[in-house]
Amino acid sequence: MNASLEHSTATMVTTMFDQAECRDPEHLRRWIVLVDGANHQLDCLTQEAARRGVSIDIIVDFVHVLEYLWKPRTTSTPPSPTAPPSSSKPPATCSKATPPA
Repeated sequence: MNASLEHSTATMVTTMFDQAECRDPEHLRRWIVLVDGANHQLDCLTQEAARRGVSIDIIVDFVHVLEYLWKPRTTSTPPSPTAPPSSSKPPATCSKATPPA
């Protein structure tokens, strides 16, 4: 497993494939890649696999997918023009919702 804040996704994918080829130079084993589902990451993986002539199985981390789906639900939206008038109670204060970790 590798991650970097210093290097690009493409660089890290190339490094990962280099390591995998050292372990399986003849591409005899099944190559499985776990990702968070970012489109750029998926593009880099499929391009590198095609360049090297290796077949990969991609598993998308479901927790990250849930986070991507959760984000739009936590943004505040203005009330619709047909919304019923609010009650006379003072508005409740609450902290900004955050997606589960």
